[in-house]
Amino acid sequence: MLNWYGYQDLEGKTVSIIGQSNLIGKPLSAICMDRGATVMSFNANSDRNVMKETCLQSDIIVTATGVAHLITPDFF
Repeated sequence: MLNWYGYQDLEGKTVSIIGQSNLIGKPLSAICMDRGATVMSFNANSDRNVMKETCLQSDIIVTATGVAHLITPDFF
């Protein structure tokens, strides 16, 4: 998906990944770091205020928790 949307080079970008599953979260974190990004990883139980502040400063936000309404418009 990163390639499809033109995100091959993430050098200097900050990526917030919300979801730390073995299927999506962990591999995506590794891929983003390999492409030069600074990655912040959260799960559904992480402090929402910290998540929100980090997302507001991120260039890319990926959410893959399966938890409805975890991320609200004020995260952007």
